[in-house]
Amino acid sequence: MLDEVPDCETLWMLATGTAIGPYLSILQLGKDLERFKNLVLVHAARMPPT
Repeated sequence: MLDEVPDCETLWMLATGTAIGPYLSILQLGKDLERFKNLVLVHAARMPPT
């Protein structure tokens, strides 16, 4: 999957809600991650009102 990502210094992964799952799988496998100097995972989710 990462073979389609162009070469860059920082890999940004943006996820909302449960869509973080694919990114966690990529990170867990660790395949081809060494070509990036920085990995940034941003996860945003709503919280129920208090």
